[in-house]
Amino acid sequence: DLPSQLPFGGDESLLQLEQGGVIANARLLKKPSATWRAPMRLANQWRLISHLSLNHLSIVDGGREALLEILSLYNFADSATVRKQIAGISNVSGHPSVTRVGKAPRQAFVRGTEVELEFDENQYVGSGVYLMACVLDRFFGLYCTANSYTRLSVRSQQREDFMVRFPPRSGSLPLV
Repeated sequence: DLPSQLPFGGDESLLQLEQGGVIANARLLKKPSATWRAPMRLANQWRLISHLSLNHLSIVDGGREALLEILSLYNFADSATVRKQIAGISNVSGHPSVTRVGKAPRQAFVRGTEVELEFDENQYVGSGVYLMACVLDRFFGLYCTANSYTRLSVRSQQREDFMVRFPPRSGSLPLV
């Protein structure tokens, strides 16, 4: 747990870069936040292994429970607030789609998956559905296969129209 051993707030908290760059040095004004580690109980180890064996279809094809299970794996502190936010995902659906990538004359068509999430905004009092949706957009983007994409659309039980529709994403980058 090296971050907790770093000095902060005084002259000793000066950090210097090994190689030059735009920033010469930085100072730690506050103590780094505590490190959270997953409890390594046998049940958690099997849950992590099952997480690695899932594919994106097991999450989006009626896979609300699979998605909630994956998200709960990362609630290391077993926070009631995080449990409530995870339970706030009321529906997960997905279907195959095709989108055009690039501009003429170098256009291509790419197959992907449209993912639609429905949230219960009452479970996000004091936080926001949008932030959770941004995290899940990144998650689904990293979860898709090579030469594919995901596009996340978010609805709310309390609203009729979509809250947000993210651009198609493959990995950590949006498709251009």
